[in-house]
Amino acid sequence: MIERIILISLLIMISGTVNAQKKSADTLPTTEQFQAMLATCAAGADIQIDGQIKGSISEVYSGAKSTTEARGFKFLTVGEFLQALPSEDRLAGYKLYNICIIKILSGEGFSDIKEIPEVYIIPNNLITYGKPLRIKAKTVIAEDSEIRSFPVGHKVDAGGSGSSGRNGSNGTNGSGGAGSHGANGVLGGNGAYGTNAGEIRIEAEQLIGKLRIINNGANGGTGGNGGSGGNGGKGGNGRSGVSGAFDCKSGPGNGGSGGNAGDGGDSGRGGNGGTGGLVVIDIVNVEPGASLVISSSGGAAGFSGAAGQAGVAGRGGPRGGAPGLCSSGGRGPGSNGVAGQPGRSLGAGNKGFEGQIEVTIAGDVAVTTSTFSKNF
Repeated sequence: MIERIILISLLIMISGTVNAQKKSADTLPTTEQFQAMLATCAAGADIQIDGQIKGSISEVYSGAKSTTEARGFKFLTVGEFLQALPSEDRLAGYKLYNICIIKILSGEGFSDIKEIPEVYIIPNNLITYGKPLRIKAKTVIAEDSEIRSFPVGHKVDAGGSGSSGRNGSNGTNGSGGAGSHGANGVLGGNGAYGTNAGEIRIEAEQLIGKLRIINNGANGGTGGNGGSGGNGGKGGNGRSGVSGAFDCKSGPGNGGSGGNAGDGGDSGRGGNGGTGGLVVIDIVNVEPGASLVISSSGGAAGFSGAAGQAGVAGRGGPRGGAPGLCSSGGRGPGSNGVAGQPGRSLGAGNKGFEGQIEVTIAGDVAVTTSTFSKNF
């Protein structure tokens, strides 16, 4: 909502003092025509824009046009326009500004689109979210700007934790019933693979300023934890003996055996890191004092989840009581259940592949992977 308000406020600046080309209100398209032209241009250029942004632009256009009368239009710079958009919409906004909005307001035909603007100002923070980005201009200005494939701290999905195994039920007392076995814990889910970074390409006659391009693949997701094994059930108590007046009518019963413990579930494997994206820089001249730093590394491997713990074995039940003239008769407690085994760790994922960097400046070509840095 805040970004939408900022966008509306900045676009109101469209109506104002005369700039380069003058257009009176009666020579501009109607609001309906503007909406249609914007939608047509965006679709033809394969630009994805949501209804909220398109509606905001159309709303401001309608208000500005109705109050402009014979006054001219002042175009926003591309930097101002992009700063007004949410970061995830700036790629589409860059294309929309250069290909559609300027063309519509200046009255140019679709065939007269200027694909190479005179100046492109790179915002201080531009995030591609792994999508391709191409900037082509006569002069590119970077005011300590940074283009990033993913925000700092970006995370892909971790694997889901496995559920714990069901505990075994206790044996029935008085009959020496055995406890039931605990169920094994469930395997944890694998972490998601890190997203690959998209291609970034910048072509210009001149670069001014300091530019950082961090086009790394996203880190892999952490594997899910394995579920704990279920506990074995306790063995039931043995039946008690029955004593008569002169002898033991029935000896005591053995205790029931304890249930075996369930094994812990294996951990989920960590996801592989994403691949670093291709970065292509082709610049004819560089202003003294400029700098260019590029990173195109593979994303870090996702960590393994924690292995599930083994369940606790059920204890054997005690033998039945020996009242009066009854003896134990060799009867004893039930045996304890077998202990469960902890789950296994299936390990971390693999680091993502390094991306390629191709830099051409004043005819000098450098091709490398992972990193590039140069001050001019």
